[in-house]
Amino acid sequence: GQLAGMTTFMNIDAANRRVEIGSTWYARRVQRTPLNTECKLMLLGHAFDQLGCIAVEFRTHWMNQQSRAAIARL
Repeated sequence: GQLAGMTTFMNIDAANRRVEIGSTWYARRVQRTPLNTECKLMLLGHAFDQLGCIAVEFRTHWMNQQSRAAIARL
């Protein structure tokens, strides 16, 4: 029942069937838990299975090492 964070589709390119996943933030209490992985898997499934995407890109700032490490763990 508490806000945990968010992750979103960005730069949706319907004509080329591509999206980005980014703008992610999570409360400290849920960081490094399975929550981020589960959310990313749901977004990936939705992008490929429901939206018919052929490509999904993860987007983060190149200096955001915490987010880059989380993406690498996926």
